[in-house]
Amino acid sequence: MTTEVLLAGFGGALAVFILGAFREWWREERESEGLLRLLLAEIDHNDEVTRTIGEMTDDLLGSDDFPSLSTESRHDAQGRAAALLPDELSVTLNRYYSLLQTTLTLREFKNRGNERMNRGMTEMYSELFGREFARSRNPWNDYLKATQDAQERARERIDAYSARPWDERLLVRLSRWLERLVERTRRGRKEPDGS
Repeated sequence: MTTEVLLAGFGGALAVFILGAFREWWREERESEGLLRLLLAEIDHNDEVTRTIGEMTDDLLGSDDFPSLSTESRHDAQGRAAALLPDELSVTLNRYYSLLQTTLTLREFKNRGNERMNRGMTEMYSELFGREFARSRNPWNDYLKATQDAQERARERIDAYSARPWDERLLVRLSRWLERLVERTRRGRKEPDGS
């Protein structure tokens, strides 16, 4: 066999590998776009529900309609989203859904209304007297506010990611792949001597 034939075979195999990797990336990119559209629809749903409740009452958590907020799409897509989405976007989405789930859980506490009112009064006393009193922290209000802020941040991050051109997304994916490869190589070097 001549060198030209070997080089041609190697070049052909390399081209097939690169095209296959690109095709896989493109498929995953399409899937991640679909997941993001699904999650964004759920975020928009939750935003509309809270906005509508807010038009009817000042007490969002006290409304019987508040449990209508949804986390189902996130639960259904969680595994694939973690595998496909960039880390910073996954962290942002996880923060929003974690805060939302905690808020929904806090809403179910027995005697929630009285406890929130008592803590609100204690918080006012703390501000009035300039010192901290026991039970002045109001987790219901704190988590509700944090959830709303995280919801807006998640929407912004999804929009920013979706607005990126495909070549920039490809470069980000390649960068992440190289970072993980370097990290695995470092760990592989440390394992034999136990450090």
